[in-house]
Amino acid sequence: MTADGAGRDLILEVRDLKTSIFQSRSVVQAVDGVSFSVAAGETLGIVGESGCGKTMTALSVLGLLPQGGRIVGGSIKLAGDELVGMNREELRKRRGATVGMIFQDPLTSLNPSKTIGWQIGESLRIHRGASKSEQRDRAIELLSLVGIPRPQERVDDFPHQLSGGMRQRVMIAIALALDPKLLIADEPTTALDVTIQAQILALLNDLKDRFGMGLVLVTHDMGVIAGQADRVMVMYAGRIVEEGTTEEIFSSMRHPYTQALLSSIPRIGQDRSIVLDSIPGLPPDLSDPPQGCRFAPRCRIAHEECHTTDPTLEPATATHNFACVSPVNGPRVMEGDRVRLGRRSQEEGASSPKVLVSVRDLSKEFTLRSGVMQRKVGTVHAVSSVSFDIYEGETFGIVGESGCGKTTLGRMMVGLETPSSGTLSFDGVDIASLDRKEMRRHRRDFQLMFQDPYASLDPRMRIGTSLREPLSIQKQGSTAEQNEVVRNLLREVGLRTQVIERYPHEFSGGQRQRVGFARALVLGPRLVVADEPVSALDVSIRSQIINLMRQMQETHNLTYAVISHDLAVVAYLADRVGVMYLGRMIEIGPTDVVFSRPAHPYTQGLLRSVPIPDPAVARRESKDPAIVGELPSPINPPSGCHFRTRCPMATELCAQEAPPLKLVEDGHQAACHYAEEVLGSAAFAQEAPAPNL
Repeated sequence: MTADGAGRDLILEVRDLKTSIFQSRSVVQAVDGVSFSVAAGETLGIVGESGCGKTMTALSVLGLLPQGGRIVGGSIKLAGDELVGMNREELRKRRGATVGMIFQDPLTSLNPSKTIGWQIGESLRIHRGASKSEQRDRAIELLSLVGIPRPQERVDDFPHQLSGGMRQRVMIAIALALDPKLLIADEPTTALDVTIQAQILALLNDLKDRFGMGLVLVTHDMGVIAGQADRVMVMYAGRIVEEGTTEEIFSSMRHPYTQALLSSIPRIGQDRSIVLDSIPGLPPDLSDPPQGCRFAPRCRIAHEECHTTDPTLEPATATHNFACVSPVNGPRVMEGDRVRLGRRSQEEGASSPKVLVSVRDLSKEFTLRSGVMQRKVGTVHAVSSVSFDIYEGETFGIVGESGCGKTTLGRMMVGLETPSSGTLSFDGVDIASLDRKEMRRHRRDFQLMFQDPYASLDPRMRIGTSLREPLSIQKQGSTAEQNEVVRNLLREVGLRTQVIERYPHEFSGGQRQRVGFARALVLGPRLVVADEPVSALDVSIRSQIINLMRQMQETHNLTYAVISHDLAVVAYLADRVGVMYLGRMIEIGPTDVVFSRPAHPYTQGLLRSVPIPDPAVARRESKDPAIVGELPSPINPPSGCHFRTRCPMATELCAQEAPPLKLVEDGHQAACHYAEEVLGSAAFAQEAPAPNL
């Protein structure tokens, strides 16, 4: 039985819950004997990889199971009422009124044909018979409560008119419309920038405390859990493998799966020469789960008993339980003989590195047109006068919020977008001036690793055909030689050669990313631009892909430009980093210098927004977001310094003059009028990683 919030009223009690999904030829045991509870004012974090049963557990509480899904055993009591076996009409009355849910993807969860005011008021109309004016008034009140500016205007907007952060706030407003006692948030920040994520988490925490709600936070982000949850439930293959207070789970975990999840997270400031821990393989097929411990086939310390004995939850303390016959004792200690990457350390400090990519005053503008005559109504300033170099063999990171121009810059670097002005040279050749034929020939040297490999692969083509296609277009080798190149690459990225006959939908997310990486490498490029290469992956799969990228950089002598909003990933991968804001490059320098001594307030804010997977550190940090507000529109950016509208240090000078990039210390540039003051400020101190993580 799960440790409960002592002395507090229980809102949710789940006992021995079993949920199955009945398919035509099999039955998937999605949730298998799960028990937990949530008290008023408490946050329970549920963590684990995709497919471990987190979301299915949450959906079971709401009775929103997918087709074929059915609760086959156990009890769910919400505010004292038994939900299992309750008729559909009674269950509908509980949704929204007693329990609300924030779904993972607000864009697909919101109705694109209805205004957000109508969607917030819908539950009021159904449950309370509210009039249109009452619905509108309540919608405006809730939009104001969740921090959306000018709610009287926004209430009539449609979902596509809002940013990702605002859409998530609307989802929270819908969930709060009927004042529920319990709020379930399913990956509420997965697709958001680190700054918007911090704002949403601060909002949820404030609302929970203000209204005394219980909160169930479903996520795979251990950093989010460390800073938000009171208790943690770790799930694997439909079962709870460990549970306890947040401090116990992070400092005294006993299950190898919990340990592996935590140790596979890259952290700012860690030793980049050591290969990240990762969990091999994938979670089991729950239509035919393995005998014994379900984690045993992937566990690095499993022995014979683990494959035959099915462990049950046993107490470590009064509030801490685990299910393992061979438990660990706390976080994994970094051993001195762990695998290290040698190439980077040999090349660090090398004199006169060769410039492979040179960007000078590069700009890209998109014209907005409207009406039957397609008249010009505005200009999107996507990239504005950006200059930097990328050296051969290094990894250059590009970070910033969504909408800051990172992806547009990356697309120009591989010739998929034509610059409006400026120069972009690859090994001395201005690729922006090349005609189509010359560009096709040069494109062998620079390739793009897409953010969504599923969308970038033709669903009608087998993987072997997709990988061979660039070789055929470039007329490199015979069909037999092309097939051999494809097979060798598949082996290198960790896939069996038999997969050449499979289609993209037959792969997992991590496998598709490996295929996408192989396609980027098939022509033997010198530069790979990786656009958010691991943003959509579980933490365990993410570490596998990051390690693979480092390994392939060594074996293929690659140069990387890594575009990401995940600063911890960039800190681990990149030698140097450029920080972008609203189309401009505002800080450039060695990654360890920029992340430990930021010279721009925006970089400071980004770093303070990164969730730290350490409860002791996370609880010391302020709950208030480091950067507030939304990114201004690139159609009409602020005068002077673009960041001034969100900057705590802004003065009149910032509104009048745009600061140029200037040298603040050796190799470190920043575009801020007060860069020296920011650099010397004692207000920022980046936490070093714990030595045992």
